[in-house]
Amino acid sequence: MYFRFGLVDAALGIFATMVVKDLIAWNTVIMGLAHNGKFLESIGLFKQLKSRGLEPDKITFSGVLLACRFGGLLEEGMAIFPLMERDYGIAPRDEHYACVVDLMSRAGKLKEAIAIMEVMPHPPNALMWESILCACRIYGDLKLVEKVAERMIDLKIESLLSCSVLAQVYEHNGRWESLVRVRRFMKQKHKVFDFSWVGFGGNVYAFETNETFHQGGEDIYSLLRLLTLETQDQVYL
Repeated sequence: MYFRFGLVDAALGIFATMVVKDLIAWNTVIMGLAHNGKFLESIGLFKQLKSRGLEPDKITFSGVLLACRFGGLLEEGMAIFPLMERDYGIAPRDEHYACVVDLMSRAGKLKEAIAIMEVMPHPPNALMWESILCACRIYGDLKLVEKVAERMIDLKIESLLSCSVLAQVYEHNGRWESLVRVRRFMKQKHKVFDFSWVGFGGNVYAFETNETFHQGGEDIYSLLRLLTLETQDQVYL
């Protein structure tokens, strides 16, 4: 409860006064520290657990790998992950692979992350593909972005992220025909679009993604242009 409310010191105080600390208590603190930005402390507690002779379970590894993921601690995560099967005979599950894939993706190690996904005993889930795709937008080239996005579409992963990233990359590279094709696919495939809501003159107006005409007329778009210019001015101040 204390960890959920961000009261880390209070939670640690209770843990310190416990006469008997079972694995559930250790796991709770490891996970709680990870969720509250105490990444190194979470890893430190994991090491303490091992030094006390307790054997970690799948939940323990979920917590410590989550700390590595949130903290961007690549070396620590890649040192801890192999311990699961090698030292404790615990087969990694989706949540463990997802942490490692996201951790490697954020570090720009896209080929290594994809290699892990390819040798998994079960197909990677949508979150893993999305981690790869988001990293591709930053670190990858256009061919890799296309490959991953098309793979997600082929797998029928219900997410607009693949198309959105493709559209952004095509726009950035000036591939306008490809951009139009992707946006047309998005409209055909998905009937629900993102909307922006603007209150003006006592009314609320909804602006659909990529909409070129709106019933509010030129007045609404004039206001939006003024807001855009004001935003840009603030950015350069």
